[in-house]
Amino acid sequence: MTKIEMFHSWLNDAYAMEMTKNDLLKRYAKDFEDYPDIKMNIEKVSSKAVEKADRLKSIIENMGEKVSMMKSFTGKLTGMWQSATSELTHDQIVKHLLVMYSGANLGIASYLSLAAAAKELGRDEVANFANDSITETREFVQWLEDRIPEVTIEFLQKEHTNQ
Repeated sequence: MTKIEMFHSWLNDAYAMEMTKNDLLKRYAKDFEDYPDIKMNIEKVSSKAVEKADRLKSIIENMGEKVSMMKSFTGKLTGMWQSATSELTHDQIVKHLLVMYSGANLGIASYLSLAAAAKELGRDEVANFANDSITETREFVQWLEDRIPEVTIEFLQKEHTNQ
């Protein structure tokens, strides 16, 4: 595989990641009815994922390539599995936050790699997009870091008031 073919593959990975993130976050948002500020932010990040996926699709197509439907399908299956596994537990609110946190950090790592590859290949537009995505995702990670402890404590207090 050539450098540019590998780069195209990574762009498709990023596209699939954003589509999966959107699907997963839309499902998770429904479970946060009792936490309207969290629900609103999850919905905002979900919308941003669609914007990023659209941008990645445009980048891929402008390079004369097509979006890989197989990677997109595989990503959606992974997202459904992640959603199902956390929804099977009584503490799904806490689990959702943990999955979002780990997924966001994976997204940062993916975009760090994509930015480096783009820079190496002289694709400054893609490097800038990846760096902007890193900044946005780091903000989401920080937001999650602020919410995870408080939601965990609130969950324990609500669910285990008699213990």
